[in-house]
Amino acid sequence: SVAQRVGLFAATVLWPLVQKRLRWALAGGDAGVLMGASAQDHQGFRRQGLRALSAVEYLAELASTINLLIFLKDGVARSAHERLLGISLKTVEPFSERLVHVELLSRYLVWNTVA
Repeated sequence: SVAQRVGLFAATVLWPLVQKRLRWALAGGDAGVLMGASAQDHQGFRRQGLRALSAVEYLAELASTINLLIFLKDGVARSAHERLLGISLKTVEPFSERLVHVELLSRYLVWNTVA
């Protein structure tokens, strides 16, 4: 559905961008975030923001770990956001060949190792 697509986009594209930007801003990369506030207020805000961001990142990692254990048991939903959004992979043609040639896979692995 459209909501699942938007959720998947938000989880895989938007969240990493927002997370990186927030970490940069809270680490002091954007000094103009709180114009008019004192330096002590800036430090307190940054410290609280970094704690909150770290907590959210920890919860996301915990959800991924729990999902991995469930995935190993059931074999459904490869990632936590797929499980939360109810996304599952379905075959378009059930009897189509799904074998990847070993030579192509070897080239891909070698290329990624070298690059």
